[in-house]
Amino acid sequence: MKKSIYGSDLRAMSPDAQRRALSELVQATRSAPNGELKAIEDEIGGYEKRRGMTSEDMRRELAEGRILETREICQWLIALKLRDRLVSATSRT
Repeated sequence: MKKSIYGSDLRAMSPDAQRRALSELVQATRSAPNGELKAIEDEIGGYEKRRGMTSEDMRRELAEGRILETREICQWLIALKLRDRLVSATSRT
């Protein structure tokens, strides 16, 4: 669950409401990413399907200069990095 709160909203709250809002915010940061990992894995799967290659093959072909670093390839690489970070974050909780 994504959760945020503006400082101006926090300052306008009563002390009890501030404590509740801050407690909810802390809980949201401790919880596993809801649906984010699946969405990113689906995005990566879309790149693999469109290009007809696995992410590992793409990385190898890019490193060997057989494919160019296009905008789509960059977005694919970003999605892979984000997935790896989310997996790492969920394994630490």
